[in-house]
Amino acid sequence: TGNALPQLTFSKEEYAMRREKMMDKVQDGIAILWGATMPVEEQPFRQYNNMMYFAGTEIPDVILVIDGENKESWIFFSIDEETADEENISLELVRNPEKFTGIEHYLPYDQFTSFLQNRLKNATVIYTPFISEELPGDNTMEKYNKIKKSITSNEWDGRISRELQFVELLKERFPENTVVDCSPFIWNLRKI
Repeated sequence: TGNALPQLTFSKEEYAMRREKMMDKVQDGIAILWGATMPVEEQPFRQYNNMMYFAGTEIPDVILVIDGENKESWIFFSIDEETADEENISLELVRNPEKFTGIEHYLPYDQFTSFLQNRLKNATVIYTPFISEELPGDNTMEKYNKIKKSITSNEWDGRISRELQFVELLKERFPENTVVDCSPFIWNLRKI
């Protein structure tokens, strides 16, 4: 059943320590990290490496906000127990995300926009990765270059990555805030 699988790879305290290190890097703002979306094909869901590093949560469509100014974190997701059970996601995580993850605050996914509107009333820096997120086995820069070559620079396509689309939306919706690439911070924290 979904009660048993999956569990956190590391202790809640380890993830909290990693988020605290990120808070030190973003003391003048907040960092926003997106999780992977549910695959449209019949493939098993795999979470982005950055989300696994900071939260250990294998939930589709999750958002993590690490607040360096207020020294707290927020997690946003919506998944019902039946879907969680079908996807082998811990029901404990769905029922009590704060206790399971050690992340201080949980809100449903559809409250992310109102959270941002309230949180960003006072100008603050918004940190988010500009470089394409990676799945296990991916190389970030190789993936970024492939997307750029085959999609962004393609005269018959021209789409930008999901990450850069988010950056553009942040700039458009919160013009008084500065948006900064936090990819280098994350790469340094994840170095072994």
